[in-house]
This record gives sequence, structure tokens and C-alpha cells, in this order.
Amino acid sequence: MKYKKGTFVIVPNLDELKGKPSEMQAIYLWICSHSDKDGICFPTKTTIEKEAGCSHNTVSKYLKQLVDDGFLDIKERTTKNGRNTSNEYQLLILGDTHTKNGIDHPTNIGSQTISISNHTHLTKDKQQVAYKIIGDKTLPIERGDTPLKRVISIYNTLFFNEYGISDNQAYGKKAGIFTSLLKEYTELQLAYLLIVFFTWNGMSGQDKREREFLVNNTHSVGLFKAGLNKYLAWTKNVSGYDKEFDSSDELLHIIGKYIISLSQS
Repeated sequence: MKYKKGTFVIVPNLDELKGKPSEMQAIYLWICSHSDKDGICFPTKTTIEKEAGCSHNTVSKYLKQLVDDGFLDIKERTTKNGRNTSNEYQLLILGDTHTKNGIDHPTNIGSQTISISNHTHLTKDKQQVAYKIIGDKTLPIERGDTPLKRVISIYNTLFFNEYGISDNQAYGKKAGIFTSLLKEYTELQLAYLLIVFFTWNGMSGQDKREREFLVNNTHSVGLFKAGLNKYLAWTKNVSGYDKEFDSSDELLHIIGKYIISLSQS
């Protein structure tokens, strides 16, 4: 027997998929068959229904279950005219981080106000759960087994806290930029600078135009890299955190306090 080109499908999370309802497995497998190297695809619901042999209601039910169980992230798309088009499906890898709906969720404690800069304060109500700090001079290992994965996890958490949705930039783009930056900065320094990036209101802390520009461009990774010298200058010369920036222990403490201040989704 000869196998035809294109008949092989990479299916992540097979162990976690075992025992799930057969319809759910079929839907997931067919989505995998459409996905590109970054785990992204755009099949219509009608296509999924035909390929999986399931009704519209069944597909809707198990797509929601796949999202809830962390297998999949789904984003709605529209045309320039505002018309709905096929959704974007992003395959997720279970076990790299704690994911739900495609987001790396931090655990949270208490109800408190945290200041990470001289112009940014967040007050949130939070559940009483522990934020586990593990590792020596690294971000919590639960966020990923490599510095790159952990930094991207922090970026994803901050993005979700800002916009309430998953970041839709291709993983490869984020990985390329952060891999380059990790040659110059530690993962803790990048995590701290990402917090500055997402809370940025200009050097004065009151420049609404700079804030609006970042929001209008949804805090893209490209903008983070482009403005890195500015965020570093603010940290070193304005924020008062210049000494802490070179201390792994202090940075870990600051980052941990900030992340647990974000509301759990």
C-alpha cells in the first residue's frame, strides 16, 4: 500500500484526547487536518460538519468543549465590511502552561492594589489561591519548560488582561522576536519590560496619545521590540526600579506581585 501525500495529520494532545466523546475527537482531528505549521486554520463550520459527519448543534457543542478543555482557541473574524467569515482556530498544546480558552492564566490571591510603576495602579478582586514561585532566577516553571515559553506566557497573560481576548499573532512571529531579545535580556527582565509596555503612558506617565497608539495597535510584539529602548530608559532613569532591574530576586518578586494582581478569567 502506498500512502498519498497529504494523508498524514499531526495531532497534538493525543493522550488527553483519549476517552473523550467520539464526535469531539472527530471534530478535533479534522481541525488538525486543516492546520498550518503554527497550528492555525480557518475551516467553516459547514466544512467541519461535513468532514466530521456531525450536525450543526453537535459541532457547536464540542467546539465549545474543546475550548473549555484547553485543546483549542477560537477567534471570530469579520471582513472589512463587517460581515462574519470563518473563524480562526488555534491548536493549543496542553501541559506547556495552565491554559483555558487559549490563555495562560495566572493564579491569584486576595484583594489588593499593586503598583508596578510610578503611574500604573490596578485594583482587582481575586480568589484566594497561591501563586507558586519556583526556580532559581527564572519565571515560574509552571509557565513553560523553556525561557521562551515562559516569556510568551507572560505576554499572553498581559494581552488577555488588557483586551479580554486571546492574542491572534502567529506563534512563530512572537517566538522569533522573543528568541532574539533573550540573547540580550534575561527572561525576568523581559517579563518586567512587558509589564511596562502594557501599562505604558509615556515617559511622563500622562501621555494619552502614546497609550492610545499602543491600544489601537493591540500591543503587538513588533511594537514592544521597537520601543524597548524607551521602556528600558524609563525603567533605568525614571521609575526608581533601576537597581531592581539588575536583581533577579527583586524582579521575580515584583513580577509575581503584579501578575497575581490581575483578575482571573
